[in-house]
Amino acid sequence: MFQQDGALSHTTKSTLRWLDSNAIEWMLHPSGSPDLNLIKPLWHTFKQLIRNREHIPTTLDKLKDATREAWDQITVVDIDKHINKMEFGVDAGIQNVCITQSNVIRPKKAITRYFW
Repeated sequence: MFQQDGALSHTTKSTLRWLDSNAIEWMLHPSGSPDLNLIKPLWHTFKQLIRNREHIPTTLDKLKDATREAWDQITVVDIDKHINKMEFGVDAGIQNVCITQSNVIRPKKAITRYFW
């Protein structure tokens, strides 16, 4: 299942056609809904590790080295920390949505970007 938000680039006819023609099952998240994609907080950690280096990479080779080093610094404990908070995110999402007469899920209020 491919998950994406409602950004314009994600919902264009050409994008949706491409997903359908490649048999990719997808799910659109309403704006303001909690993002249950675990890669986002890990991606944030990953980028912070690169930004916090003494010397920011200035060449492609240095960036490749920095990404490998950053990835090696992310542990199973880091990943599990986000998995263990998943129940909170699901609960927040359930409490935050209402279903309209047309069965469209809409958020009642905005939720922070990363709820964990």
